Amino acid sequence: MSAYPDWVMKHKEKGTYINKVGDKYYLYKVHSERIKGTGKVRRVSDGYLGNIIYVCSVLCFIHGIFDEKLYKQSYLPLHFEKTEYPKAFSVAQLTGIERGTRMIKDAMARHFGEDLVPLKAYFSAICLIGLNHKLYASEISPRAHELSIKHGIDWSLSKWQK
Repeated sequence: MSAYPDWVMKHKEKGTYINKVGDKYYLYKVHSERIKGTGKVRRVSDGYLGNIIYVCSVLCFIHGIFDEKLYKQSYLPLHFEKTEYPKAFSVAQLTGIERGTRMIKDAMARHFGEDLVPLKAYFSAICLIGLNHKLYASEISPRAHELSIKHGIDWSLSKWQK
């Protein structure tokens, strides 16, 4: 019998590990490595899977789709630089992305109200371009700039880069 509830275990699959901290559950991608000279095996974490669900939900909310190219051209890697985009998603991950997208949509609708549709239209066109090991933001339209000021959104790269 599992130490975790069924609703948690449905996300567990080969190559993942669940960790409970307090009353929250975290799903990690993992692999095993042999410890030389001992015959023992250790589990090595490849990253927290919640990040990829979150970034895919954000992309899906803004663009209606999520893919690795959109992720790399967005501001998201600046905050989640160790997030690896998988080649394929599990059913549980896809369900999590759909749920996350709905949650983001609801929160944004409450926060931005009637400005949400133009915000999404203008902001979906803003991307990062890498050139000679430097990042540059694409041009921000005058209307997008007005909405940024109205809602206190700062697009300067110095604000977003670590």
